[in-house]
Amino acid sequence: MKKLISVLMGALVAFSLFAVSGTPVKAADDCGCVVKPIIGSEKNQIVSGIISGHEFKDLKHSLFEKGYKWKGVSKTEVLYNVSKQVTMVAFPFYKQDGTKVMEVFFDGHYMGESPAE
Repeated sequence: MKKLISVLMGALVAFSLFAVSGTPVKAADDCGCVVKPIIGSEKNQIVSGIISGHEFKDLKHSLFEKGYKWKGVSKTEVLYNVSKQVTMVAFPFYKQDGTKVMEVFFDGHYMGESPAE
């Protein structure tokens, strides 16, 4: 009985890793491309390069004027699209009503706003 419960719990954990929306695996399935998350010092280097640029500073200033809030880089997502050879960075911002949106940059250039899932 213990083995059966262990197997069921393991299957539940595995299913949750691949079925939860917003994971890199799901993103890869949606676009038919291969993406990998970038973490650690490489992520920090990419993020700091973008946030120190004028494009991000101008965007942040215009979003603050609209009432958006930014809680820093801790929840920033960085992915590398192997198929297209593009680095994708998404910064979470929060509207006045608390709705989370992602401001997306491809290779350091602003691409637009996307609803966060």
